Amino acid sequence: MNTFADLVQLARICLRQARISQTPEVADAFRQMAEEYQEKAANLNDDEALDIDEPFLVDERREAVHR
Repeated sequence: MNTFADLVQLARICLRQARISQTPEVADAFRQMAEEYQEKAANLNDDEALDIDEPFLVDERREAVHR
């Protein structure tokens, strides 16, 4: 079973891949996957809305640099 953190990470990865995809169909599939992972994460977090967009990616990069 995936944890909340796993689902958030998967959603962010899919969102990044959607942004860099050169094929609209592939980008749409990645966006759909990101939304599904986001929804699953929200379900584990008492249905609290979860923003997986850029501000979190900036924080994620900052944490990676400091590891």
